[in-house]
Amino acid sequence: MKKFIVILVLCIVGNSFSLHAQMGKKTYVNQTEIGLMNYGFIPIQNSYSFLTMHGLKLTESWELGLSSGVEKYTADEYEKFWVLPVNVAGRFILNPQKRTTFYSGLDAGYGFAGLNSTADKVWNNTVNEKDRSFEGGLRFHPHLGWRWKVGAERTFISLSIGYQFQQIKLERSKLRTVFDGSMNNNLDNYYHERVTYNMGRAVVKVGMGF
Repeated sequence: MKKFIVILVLCIVGNSFSLHAQMGKKTYVNQTEIGLMNYGFIPIQNSYSFLTMHGLKLTESWELGLSSGVEKYTADEYEKFWVLPVNVAGRFILNPQKRTTFYSGLDAGYGFAGLNSTADKVWNNTVNEKDRSFEGGLRFHPHLGWRWKVGAERTFISLSIGYQFQQIKLERSKLRTVFDGSMNNNLDNYYHERVTYNMGRAVVKVGMGF
């Protein structure tokens, strides 16, 4: 439910900005994208992105703004992370006067990890991990793409490919089984560990904006 509320709020904010822009803010720009991220081009490793950028057109070719949204990363077969990214976003449009043109972009900022569940992980009626906590980290996304103007003069659709990096830190107490030679028996206990996931992904995004 918490994830749904975050997505809903972002959509409402984006639509509000869009309406405000249509009422005469000619220097305002927006680009909203959905994307698929993957590490090894294997379906089980798919990660997903929803991101919206709001900013200003500094010149005909340069745009600068802020972007945010929600993303879900598959770190490995055991761990999946929700991330709330907040970035400074820049765009360079090669031939802004043309209907179809190349563009490049860079989103750089921080990914917050507060959407992740800290509940104990249980398998086969045994608590395998407990005391779980998450910390976000650095995020950046350089990309290249194409823009096609459609309908009104400023409206466009986009397609981009690029690289995306996100760091997430996980602290947890993990179950382990140790053999006790003196008692000739296995003993279960927990050890504390801190794991840093440096997730680099190839990413394809489609979007629209004005």
